[in-house]
Amino acid sequence: AADLAKRANQYQEIAEATPLGIPLVFTSNPRNHINEQNEFGISEASGQFSTWPGTLGLAATHDLDLIRDFAEIARDEWRTAGIQKDYGYQIETATEPRWRRISGTFGEDPELNAKIAKELVLGFQGEELSSKSVAQTVKHFPGDGAVVRGLDPHNEPGQYATYPTPGSLFKYQVPPFQAAIDAGVSSVMSYYNVPKNEGSAEQLPRELWQTDTQQFEEVAGAYNKTILTDLLRDRMGFKGYVNSDSGVLTNRDWGVHNLTIEEKFAKAIDAGTNIFSDNNDPSGLISAVNKGLIKEKDLDPSVSNLLTEMFNLGLFEDPYTDPAEAQAIASSAKSQARADEAHLKSITLLRNNKSMLPLTDEKIVNTKLYVEVFNGKNSAAQTEALKKKIAKEDPTVTIVSTLSEANAALVWLR
Repeated sequence: AADLAKRANQYQEIAEATPLGIPLVFTSNPRNHINEQNEFGISEASGQFSTWPGTLGLAATHDLDLIRDFAEIARDEWRTAGIQKDYGYQIETATEPRWRRISGTFGEDPELNAKIAKELVLGFQGEELSSKSVAQTVKHFPGDGAVVRGLDPHNEPGQYATYPTPGSLFKYQVPPFQAAIDAGVSSVMSYYNVPKNEGSAEQLPRELWQTDTQQFEEVAGAYNKTILTDLLRDRMGFKGYVNSDSGVLTNRDWGVHNLTIEEKFAKAIDAGTNIFSDNNDPSGLISAVNKGLIKEKDLDPSVSNLLTEMFNLGLFEDPYTDPAEAQAIASSAKSQARADEAHLKSITLLRNNKSMLPLTDEKIVNTKLYVEVFNGKNSAAQTEALKKKIAKEDPTVTIVSTLSEANAALVWLR
């Protein structure tokens, strides 16, 4: 955390020395969760701050106060380390069981997802953005969980979303985003997907249809005016700004592949996209203005929204942070103790039809326990370590070395 803060301060010095002195907004994907295989766009890091269950684990606690505490603790850790924005949480509802991004969601219950979305926004941002806030981007609107066949929309074969059940868009996908908007979320990230007419039942009000026979415009979310303006802003009341996901102008330009770069910028901005993530080349946008495809005044709402967030975050007053304080907050034993409560609460009993659990003191006296860990590597060493841990914590447990001796087993599968 101290290193993050030092790096952030160095970059803010560079920004302050530029002609307009506009500060940087450091942005990250989630970095507070158990994760042994970090992946860009999903989980940026693990182990630097307090370490919590993954999103499904947090949802499994069914404890909204605990989730609010998580968000507030993470907010303080991030902000003092110089990170002011979260390309945050997948509040979309998991409705396709083959979808690979389920592990980043809060599960399949839109009502629970909506409640969690509210706690995340209020926990990270507060009632309104301030110098203590971490601005939230929730994703991927209006819900990547409806992806066709569970394929990944980062890749061309997975570009489509369908809604085969009448009304499912508003029943399952929209509620968590509405809760985040009502809580004041600063920004929303659009999905890569192209909403597909074929295979979709009626979802949109008729006045939002493209024609009498075509419900959706079959272009990706960042280019889709019906989704970003008519639905998100006009119907749902969103007042913040829209982030595209990474690469929508280049290798993930679903539905607009044949447009020039200038035409892509113009169409996305007209649709309601305000910032293009992971795009560091403004030449296409400047060219679009010079060619008359976009007027400079068309950019004013985007610029205003982005600068307003910076001002509300207090970055123009003081963008710097204290590395020593950052490390102290990140290393807080109290914060990790609260995270450990979440780990315990996230454990989910699937079946107990033979009433084996709980293993009470009375049962333990007669229990002969077999212990084994299977995790693909170091299984034998970890098995021995777990046996020693159990023996240390409760010497009354009799641990046996073969299954034939046992009447209970603790098997740890990874």
